[in-house]
Amino acid sequence: MAELTRRCADCVTRFEGRVDKFTGDGIMALFGAPIAVEDHARRACYAGLEMQRSVAAYAAQLKQAEGIELGLRVGINSGEVIVGDIATADRFSYTAIGHTVGLAQRMESLAAPGSVYLSGNAARLAHGFLALRELGPHQVKGSSRPIEVFELVGLGTAGTSTSPQVVGCLGLSAGRPSCVSWGMRWPARTPVMGRWSG
Repeated sequence: MAELTRRCADCVTRFEGRVDKFTGDGIMALFGAPIAVEDHARRACYAGLEMQRSVAAYAAQLKQAEGIELGLRVGINSGEVIVGDIATADRFSYTAIGHTVGLAQRMESLAAPGSVYLSGNAARLAHGFLALRELGPHQVKGSSRPIEVFELVGLGTAGTSTSPQVVGCLGLSAGRPSCVSWGMRWPARTPVMGRWSG
């Protein structure tokens, strides 16, 4: 488990995201918070692709050495979140909260092992920079209407470089962050959620 979380966290920081928390078999990451960056959704997508590549290599090693099957699901959403220090009497931590984070988790839950799913919000921000496959509307918990879902299948053709550029969100205010959720879980300004299975 330590190797898996290390690999995923490395992918987040490589694209200037922030690991918000580890959640047992998941991780939550933020892109574009606390420092706002314009391309937060693209960064989250690049991190999601890199996570899948890194974890697939590790999964192949595990399968050969120990016969263990391992798969990673990643979910990405982009939208407004509230970020800041959340405190209780005995604990104090920086995090993001809001519907955007929850929808990143829903994308991760829908994703098949080995895939990265995006909400329509994140897909609009990544369009052209990344190759997406439309999966159509899906009804998800917490939403009164179906949500457009896309699968991230690779790099796109827009721009002259495949490396992301910086964008972000403002601390302690509603911003437009991206959240990524994966096999483990992750939220981000583009919240990213992830979860592994195996």
